Amino acid sequence: QFVGSMTIHRSRGARPIPIKFSVPPKASEGEQSCGQILLHLYIFDREPEAIGAMIQRANLQGYTKTEARNLLDDMIGIAIYRDRFRIRPYGNRDNDWLELDKRRVQAPTMRIGQNQIMGLIVIEDEKRSHLVERSSREGLEENGSYYRLKALVHALLTHVEPHRQSFRKGAGLSRPPSPNDLQKPLEAAELSKIKEKIEEITSYLPEK
Repeated sequence: QFVGSMTIHRSRGARPIPIKFSVPPKASEGEQSCGQILLHLYIFDREPEAIGAMIQRANLQGYTKTEARNLLDDMIGIAIYRDRFRIRPYGNRDNDWLELDKRRVQAPTMRIGQNQIMGLIVIEDEKRSHLVERSSREGLEENGSYYRLKALVHALLTHVEPHRQSFRKGAGLSRPPSPNDLQKPLEAAELSKIKEKIEEITSYLPEK
């Protein structure tokens, strides 16, 4: 099961407090174990007010909101790492391997889009995870373990989405749902620390 925490960095005048949680495992037919994984995600708002606040918080003075949004665009995507190396194409900005945009169309006010999230997933070796790299070295075989990995990440996002929405509603940030609003903002992250955090997390991986 997932055990971890989420932190909302948009509270005004208050120190962010991590919210601890666990997500029970629920395997579907056809899924197999994908071993232990380490996951770290950043979810951010894209509305003008949130971008402006992020510029101030991340010490990006001199950036316009458009430039800051473009910078986010360059960093989106959830990468998969093994033995300190990224498995491509996961993490490329145009590779929505988790099908987040497809999920969001079904519930645009409650789901995260591909352009609102970045992060990394660290997986174990093939023997432990059963996540097998293709002979072309481009991606993983779409076996039961791969489907399990996707399902676990989806379950995690489904679990934390109500926490975000509750915060937004309490802070007066939510707007009435609109089925045509595919740019609904969610949660901000500290942009200046993203690359630093990736380097920090990957430094924990075992040497080959």
